[in-house]
Amino acid sequence: MDMTIIEAIKRGDRAGLPFEGCTLFPQQFDLMHQIDRSGAAEIVWDVLEVCSQETRDQVAGKLIDRRLALALKSNQGSDESSIVDCFVNFIERYRYTTDEQFVWDWLCYHQQHHGTGYGRTMRDHFNLVGHLRRNGDIYPDLRSKIDKLAEIAADADSFGNGCLPLCYPAYCYAKTIGKEPVEFVRYLTSFTHSNPDAMEAVTRLCSFIEDPATIAIFYEDSGAASDEVFLKRYCTGHPTAFHTLVTAVKCAMKETELDVIREGVRVGGDVDSVLATAMLVWTIKQKSQS
Repeated sequence: MDMTIIEAIKRGDRAGLPFEGCTLFPQQFDLMHQIDRSGAAEIVWDVLEVCSQETRDQVAGKLIDRRLALALKSNQGSDESSIVDCFVNFIERYRYTTDEQFVWDWLCYHQQHHGTGYGRTMRDHFNLVGHLRRNGDIYPDLRSKIDKLAEIAADADSFGNGCLPLCYPAYCYAKTIGKEPVEFVRYLTSFTHSNPDAMEAVTRLCSFIEDPATIAIFYEDSGAASDEVFLKRYCTGHPTAFHTLVTAVKCAMKETELDVIREGVRVGGDVDSVLATAMLVWTIKQKSQS
């Protein structure tokens, strides 16, 4: 292994590291090179320095497998699984009347039945819904509640990942009630994520559902096919919904389910959100090819 790479790792400097075997997000440390500067870690690096590339690859593979095994021990789920579970449970018994009534009833249900792991956007949103429910004298009718929700969503201007898990179940539900699916999904998600970045991600994910052939086209056009281009375009700053979708597509282009998971871990970033979306895109792609 190049001594400049070894020194970069010990310094925590990501700039000099190769893509292979490490995450592409510069704000994170890769799987092999966690920020552990203990004596034991230094010994490991001294040994690996003189090992063959095959041995180093095997070590990286073992560490990935270990992380996956630890991840599978968790049965608490994530915000992505919570959103989907809540939505499916909600629509099983729901009688649709209007978009506005549906939105309010869904948001109330979600606020009362959500799981754990949600980010700040959704936590603030749940507090807002709770406030509206408790203050019926200030917001006495449906219109006033919907307007306040839209106002606060626009003010928050969130571009986070929380809009993505809702896309597929909401798209399918819209078809069952005779609504235009993309418009329905965009309307529904806009009450938590109204930033143009999030809206673009939602729209694009819906296009994958409608026409799986667009997945491969997007993969090439977005630059995700190249690690170098991907790193420059999508791996800086806070992960956005659109960047998460691009990363998910990059992972979803792998052949097998396990390869998709491995790629998600390798690329890094917001791994749970990426993998939840990647497995959806991969499944859509697989079914279209069968």
